[in-house]
Amino acid sequence: MIELALRGAEVIGLHLSDIDWQRRRRFLPATKTERGRELPIPERVFFALRDYVNHARPGQTPPTMFLFGIPGALGSLCRMVY
Repeated sequence: MIELALRGAEVIGLHLSDIDWQRRRRFLPATKTERGRELPIPERVFFALRDYVNHARPGQTPPTMFLFGIPGALGSLCRMVY
């Protein structure tokens, strides 16, 4: 998620509602040190996220972008982003 300029914790905490799918933008809520921000999503990343949500993400309704119910999934994602 380097192309999105996201910190590891921001990737793990990314919610489906943080993505404006019409405008291809992402919203990051305010943190302790800065205000919230809205930034464009690079085209390649946008299409990858869209394909993940439409085809690879199980049809469950948790608000988080990435699901961690699969054994080892959270650890794998943590290793990728940290």
